[in-house]
Amino acid sequence: MVPLMNYSNEVYTVSQNERVAQLVTITTGNILFEKVEELDISDRSTGGFGSTGKN
Repeated sequence: MVPLMNYSNEVYTVSQNERVAQLVTITTGNILFEKVEELDISDRSTGGFGSTGKN
């Protein structure tokens, strides 16, 4: 769940399956990172950071 706030005076309707957030940060315990030379191919590989999926 992502809280949304509309700061404009215009009504905006969020459509079903519309992407409205890319990152929500939370506090976690200790995390160990593993350095790798390359990442595995995934379904998201072609979108990259900042991709909205809109055409």
